[in-house]
Amino acid sequence: MECKVDIQASAVETTKSNVSKKVIVREGDACHLPINDSCIDVIVTNLPWDIQIRSENIRNLYYMFLCEALRVLKENGRMILLTDKIDILRQVCQELNVGIKELAQISLHGLHPYVFSINMY
Repeated sequence: MECKVDIQASAVETTKSNVSKKVIVREGDACHLPINDSCIDVIVTNLPWDIQIRSENIRNLYYMFLCEALRVLKENGRMILLTDKIDILRQVCQELNVGIKELAQISLHGLHPYVFSINMY
């Protein structure tokens, strides 16, 4: 079963119209997921870059999200993350003692974010 969560109601509705009926789409906060511990195989996300979604403390947002993601990921789970806040992501991963691997840099609307992988094994 696949589940998608977004804090913005408009994004939830757009996602619902673009995915199979088998996909569960919920409105929610990625820092407080309505999901049991250790039950998710893979998380794929485009982390906020403080452009479309503003945060007073983007570093704290990344920290809270990663703590929650680590809670819900299975022991052998994996995260794929897209962000241009490279230094912040690396610092937070170091604080949480989580290994991170840079997979690729892409070009997206004039920006050059990176795709990262975090593996739980």
